[in-house]
Amino acid sequence: MDALDAALAALTGILALEGNFTTVGDPDEGVILLPVSTLPQAKLLRPPPMAMTHPVAERAAGPSPSESSPQLCQCGCGATVRRRFLPGHDAKLKS
Repeated sequence: MDALDAALAALTGILALEGNFTTVGDPDEGVILLPVSTLPQAKLLRPPPMAMTHPVAERAAGPSPSESSPQLCQCGCGATVRRRFLPGHDAKLKS
């Protein structure tokens, strides 16, 4: 990965020396040099992240009762969850 990173940095440097670059950021704070002459006008959207699952483990264990039907978050906030807590809400219980 380091060799790939170095190669891309070298390519970016070569393109910048040829004048084919754009900077993003505040020059007083620091900028990022991009190896393109112009930035796209439309906002680029990332696809939603894919859920990581382990099909063999899920088939063997099957869904737990708490994952099969929605229930209330156990911190007391009243949100509907499929597990015991919304992300980060277990810290409320600990405190």
